[in-house]
Amino acid sequence: MMEARKEKLAKTSLKNRKKIKHTKKMELENQIKNQFYKALQDSIEKMLNTQPMKDNDIKWFIELCNEIKQRLNSLTPNRKDLQKQLNGSFDTKLIEQMLKNSALEKNDIIHVTNCIFERLMMLCAPVQDKEIMQLKTDIQNEPNFATGIAKLILESNKIIDEIEKLANDFKNPQTND
Repeated sequence: MMEARKEKLAKTSLKNRKKIKHTKKMELENQIKNQFYKALQDSIEKMLNTQPMKDNDIKWFIELCNEIKQRLNSLTPNRKDLQKQLNGSFDTKLIEQMLKNSALEKNDIIHVTNCIFERLMMLCAPVQDKEIMQLKTDIQNEPNFATGIAKLILESNKIIDEIEKLANDFKNPQTND
């Protein structure tokens, strides 16, 4: 009887140590992600505040925009109509020309924000609608133009990351021990 209790206690202790180790690992991963996002936001803001923008900065920014568009389209692979709609309304070639000519304005960013967040709202659970709408409003009301754009890029990617993780978890469910 005593041996069974000791064995159960040892198993419980091992499970607790694994949980603590996992929690510490997750905390470290979150710290690294947050530092990465902060550095990326600072980099995007600095780039957008430099006028005129350098060609390699414009190229990098357009790559970031194209990545968002591609990731959103990949979440609806069988909906060519939705892909065509997003590709038409989120025109990165036009954005590139506007950046080259220092002609990108607040209304252009509001339009792009609407396009991206409209798609995100379709992909997310209804319970997230209020939070996503608030985030969209915060981005559109950001007084600093460069900060608003940087937040749009970062927050869009974070939400897409969550959607992709959920889709992957759904496709590959993990069994609990």
